Amino acid sequence: MMVTNTWYRYTSAWYYLGPDGAMCQSQLVENSGKIYAVDAEGKMITGEILVSTLSDGALEYKGLAGNWRGAVIL
Repeated sequence: MMVTNTWYRYTSAWYYLGPDGAMCQSQLVENSGKIYAVDAEGKMITGEILVSTLSDGALEYKGLAGNWRGAVIL
């Protein structure tokens, strides 16, 4: 059985496993109606972050590698 779409805690950090079971990296993750940011190592970023809404409704977080930009999944 593959574990998907869930948080996994490992050595005091949280990681999100996406729909394919792979760890999400450098992106925003929508889970249970909330949006989280994970860094290049896949760790959940804690604390406050600034996310911008672009004119096409996409979200952008300049703190991630490549200035991550993606569609809103709400």
